[in-house]
Amino acid sequence: MMVYGGDLVGKRKCCAADDRGVMMREIVNTLGVRVASLDRIIHEYLNSRGLLVYVASYLEATLIDVPDEFSESLFLMLKSACTTDRLLFGNIYRSPSSTQSNDNNLYELIDYVADKSKIPKLIVGDFNFSNILWYPEHGFGASAKCSSLNDTEMAFISLLRENLLWQHVVTPTQQRGIDTPHILDLVITSEDFVSEITHLSPLVLSDHCILKLTCEHNFTQYINQEKLRLDRGDYNQFREFLNINWEDFLKVSDNSVDDMRKKFKLIMYDGIKQFIPTIRHNGKTGNAKKISNLFQVILSP
Repeated sequence: MMVYGGDLVGKRKCCAADDRGVMMREIVNTLGVRVASLDRIIHEYLNSRGLLVYVASYLEATLIDVPDEFSESLFLMLKSACTTDRLLFGNIYRSPSSTQSNDNNLYELIDYVADKSKIPKLIVGDFNFSNILWYPEHGFGASAKCSSLNDTEMAFISLLRENLLWQHVVTPTQQRGIDTPHILDLVITSEDFVSEITHLSPLVLSDHCILKLTCEHNFTQYINQEKLRLDRGDYNQFREFLNINWEDFLKVSDNSVDDMRKKFKLIMYDGIKQFIPTIRHNGKTGNAKKISNLFQVILSP
């Protein structure tokens, strides 16, 4: 895992500015994620809105073909580059003014994904079902209060139940001024592997909070490590490099022992870098470091 950020960052809505990294820089600064650790971008523009997914570099991401009648969706197959661990990830945006026909296309899409894919699934996004009230139910994710729902909302609830899908968000994700807060942003899974959802402050002027998910789905990561080739070092040049006036360099009369030790370490590291080559261990070979931890996802407006 990255130290505090995520292995996956999904934006629910984006615009042309996102392609230049303007808004995403705000996201990664807010979350403490290094931009360099999110170096694979899959970006698809959809009319005036879009969906954007940043994937950690150790994961392989492949676009998955799904029925395209419901256009505002993006599905990826995620796998570790070194193992067969896999996860189907979906990012969805449903407009609050969605038509019945568009809703039907959404339901058919989720039916298709649930039926055709037999691997673990994680679907997130802004579904804009503002009237559905979700409450936690131990061992079953979240349940919905159905007494005051219309036919469209009931159809969505039935869709999740019939496909044995879990919904996990139970705290409002959107509030504008003094308006009633709503749970618009949902986290849906095929198994109960979401262990924690943290609500973070909204980004810039958005009225949607950022969701940080911790999932008990392990992707194995092998971190490349470099090893010094001590047998190939150019020690003649190294000795010449260290042939300096140490008393002047260390300023013995002015510096403490700790200060001199730091200066000595710096020049030694510099010499090692110049005159002793390294070898990089890749994948599962050599001294590559294996990490297999919880998977984290950031869902941003």
